[in-house]
Amino acid sequence: MATGVQALHKKNILHRDIKLENILVTNLTEDTGVRIGDMGSAVQLDSATATTDFMIGTPGYIAPEMLKKKAYGLAYDVWAIGALMHALLTMELPFWATDSKHRR
Repeated sequence: MATGVQALHKKNILHRDIKLENILVTNLTEDTGVRIGDMGSAVQLDSATATTDFMIGTPGYIAPEMLKKKAYGLAYDVWAIGALMHALLTMELPFWATDSKHRR
């Protein structure tokens, strides 16, 4: 997953929706291929340091910058990979509330 995001980032593509549901497994052998799905939220930035402020993403994976309604860049996907890794290791999202009033 991280290698795929790295390849996107080399082209200044920000995925913006890295989550469990967007991990695609191509087969179940020793050579299992993992792909990143759902590029519908992706955007190509002008440069590696460029930012955007469009609000999009999945609760539980959203980076603090977006929650604070600030501009964000490629680091947004890195935050989401961290949330994804937490979910894979613990079977729980790191930042989730049962009530939308209490979501961060």
